[in-house]
This record gives sequence, C-alpha cells and structure tokens, in this order.
Amino acid sequence: RTAQPSPAWLAQFDDRGVKNVGDMRLVPAPYPLYEIGIKEGLRSILHILLKVQGQTIGLLNLIASTPDFFTLEHEQIAAEVGGQIAIAIRQMRLDQALKRHTQRLEVLHAIDRALLRADSLPSIVNSTLSEMRRLIPCERAGVVLFDKQTNEAVLYMLNTATESELQSGQRTPM
Repeated sequence: RTAQPSPAWLAQFDDRGVKNVGDMRLVPAPYPLYEIGIKEGLRSILHILLKVQGQTIGLLNLIASTPDFFTLEHEQIAAEVGGQIAIAIRQMRLDQALKRHTQRLEVLHAIDRALLRADSLPSIVNSTLSEMRRLIPCERAGVVLFDKQTNEAVLYMLNTATESELQSGQRTPM
C-alpha cells in the first residue's frame, strides 16, 4: 500500500495534477527539497502528480534555475509523461505481485508433490517444513504437538538452516 498525501497538500495541485512554482524563494516555509534547490541556484519547480487508479503514488519533479521557467506547454508535456511513468510503475508493481504469487503457487505445488511422494508422516512433515521455509525465508520451521495426557508440548519435527539444541521429541510443560 502506498501512503497518501494529505488533502490539504493535494489541494495545491490543479485538476490536471500540476503545480507550477515560479520561484521557490517566494514560498513561505519551503519544503526541504525547495531549500536544497535554492541553495544550489535553482528557482522554479514543476510538480506532476503520479496517479494510478485514482491513488497518488508519487511526483514527477522538473526543476530549473530560471524563475517562472515552466510554460503551459511544459506542463502539458510533463503531465503526459507523468501519466506514462505512473502506468509503467503500476505495471512493474503488478509484475512483482504476479511473480510473488507465482512463487507461492510453485512452493505450494512442491508441497503437494512432496505429500504425494511421502511414504511416512515424518517424511511428509519434513518435506512440508522445508518447502515452507522456501516460501517464507525463515531460519526454522517446526511442528509442535500437544500431549493432553501429560500437559506437554512435544516438538514433533524441526527443519532448520542452522544447528539447534532443539531435538524432535523434546517436551516442554504447557
């Protein structure tokens, strides 16, 4: 999820998502970005909201050393380019989400295959824990069973990337 800017901040932009600051030196209480730009001899800045499905995800900033540098034509061009950048970002995020989903499905399928191949419960659990650690990259995964007769937790199986003092069969009072 992307954080959303405040409505007051967004109100500074026109309906095209454009904010043209002719001279950053004249902005009361300037943003740190403006202060740095002013120190570096920059004067005007053109902000374009990057929006994806109605959500503001960022800004395209163009900065110039000449006050009142950006024209209406510059604004139009930048708004078009900003729209393309937003689409590219959205596509990249969708691709990343699809890759993560595909990886999860591959691991789940590997777990299914391991379950079908396994000839014993320990083999099933160990294969499943191993694949689970691939899906969620943690150091250890284990199964603990509760023994109601002794009121103990029993470590049934531990799959670990490192050495551990914990051993299968180890009991702990509940």
